[in-house]
Amino acid sequence: MCDPTEALHWAGSRRANAKLQGAGYALARAARILFDCEAQRKPAASRSIDFLHRSGGIALGLNVFQMTEKCFLSIVIVNWNGSEHLRLCLLAIQEDLGDGANSDVQVVVVDNGSRDDSILQARRTMPSAKVVELSTNEGFAAAVNKGIEFAEGEWVALLNNDACVEVGWLDAMRRVAIAAPSGCGMLQSCVVRTDDPSRIDTTGVVLAHGGGIEDRHRDQNLNEAKAAREVFCVSASAAWYRHGMLDEVAGDRRPFDPGYFMYYEDVDLGWRCRLAGWTAEYVQTAVVRHVGHGSAELQTTHFVKRQCVQNRMRVILGNASFRFVIGAVPRLLRDVGWLVGDSGRAALPKIGRAVRDGLSARRRLPQRSRRARRQTEMEWFIAR
Repeated sequence: MCDPTEALHWAGSRRANAKLQGAGYALARAARILFDCEAQRKPAASRSIDFLHRSGGIALGLNVFQMTEKCFLSIVIVNWNGSEHLRLCLLAIQEDLGDGANSDVQVVVVDNGSRDDSILQARRTMPSAKVVELSTNEGFAAAVNKGIEFAEGEWVALLNNDACVEVGWLDAMRRVAIAAPSGCGMLQSCVVRTDDPSRIDTTGVVLAHGGGIEDRHRDQNLNEAKAAREVFCVSASAAWYRHGMLDEVAGDRRPFDPGYFMYYEDVDLGWRCRLAGWTAEYVQTAVVRHVGHGSAELQTTHFVKRQCVQNRMRVILGNASFRFVIGAVPRLLRDVGWLVGDSGRAALPKIGRAVRDGLSARRRLPQRSRRARRQTEMEWFIAR
């Protein structure tokens, strides 16, 4: 990889990224490319190195190299009894990583107490991956938090175990991450269905009037969907998060709220990040094939729906403006009706817990985020 033109692209991204770590990474990468070019006597390499010397780029890049180049990205995959899904997921990552050109990428597999051969499969398929074994199924949110504890990258990517990246995914996401403004903390992949790659699974999460929280362009044709670059927040099935943002939003807690167990935990985090002033971008050229409900398929349909209903109530009460909550009342009442119809009186404690936890999270929001609620929603709805 010895293209002086590409090296200058990375050097130029220093000016496009206000984060020191991002700038240092870009300059370190530029320096490495150019030194490789010089070693092979590539034309224009010496001229490009002179440019970097004059700008102080090589010095800065190499100083920050130890901090950033070693691990630019940590990919965290949560697994529960999904040995075959996990194998295919890791093989796809390996194919995209190539022959060592992406040595700054770390893979962390968190196993949620699987009873199949998932752990053996992970170690056999990708020996370089860090495998974190949990003794019980602590849920997706708690497992992701555990993976983030081991993540060393400037960016943290989350991939569902039943998601397979296509070749070029890493390069497409990396370029956007490097050039992203400092306030952009989330990047959304273009997620398509495995059984029909012409159909979209999600291009991010959007809010809708009436309390809707939806996957953008779900089931639309990939070639016909016109997706804006900005999205409200990202779907954790295949998304990148700036590590510094996760630390900031988590505060003295963890980024993902483990109380969600599974479903809507990514919406909760993304909403809190939005209220804290961070933005999210969609990367159309970074394609991921997703089976969908890879772990949930081992659960009953009613369990999955109960989780969705309870957590939708919780995320709205915890993050939305009062006006949004009022608009969501008909939908929330339908959800309550379904829960009671499904579980009878046993649903009442679950409803009470969802309301209590949502209101508790609402009270924990920083004052700045509380003030931003209505304005954030208005900007999103009006602009889009």
